[in-house]
Amino acid sequence: MYAQSELIAEHPRQFGRDKTQFAPWHYLDLLEHKPGALRHGAPFKEWVLPPALSRLQQQLLSRKGGDRDMVKLLLAARQDGLDLLEQACQQVLQLGGSSAELVLNHLQRLRRPLDVPQVHAQVVPLAQPPQANCQRYDSLLPGGQHVSR
Repeated sequence: MYAQSELIAEHPRQFGRDKTQFAPWHYLDLLEHKPGALRHGAPFKEWVLPPALSRLQQQLLSRKGGDRDMVKLLLAARQDGLDLLEQACQQVLQLGGSSAELVLNHLQRLRRPLDVPQVHAQVVPLAQPPQANCQRYDSLLPGGQHVSR
């Protein structure tokens, strides 16, 4: 498909009659406005997603607002890639979670792992080590002052 002499999309040719071929990623913008199309829209009916993302989709679509949550994840895949999203979904499912927020959190961590600098503690010897004073414990012996209950 060309626009102003520039290739903007490419689809494999479909031979035969009454056959339709969709590229679901091209319809992602539509899902932002109509997330319910994810369940029943023709471009998405036979969309094969990676296994962990597919399992998470089943869980999300079983609850209210799950369509919108799934769309959030698919939009994140556009930015970060499907492989990284699949990895985040696997991590969340292994932890027993199933929310889009958890997946997006894990996705952010995968995108930007924490760079924690190593701190090497220096052992500083005490100038005057503390001296044991056992007389303080004598007040706990019989005859000392007790707290009444």
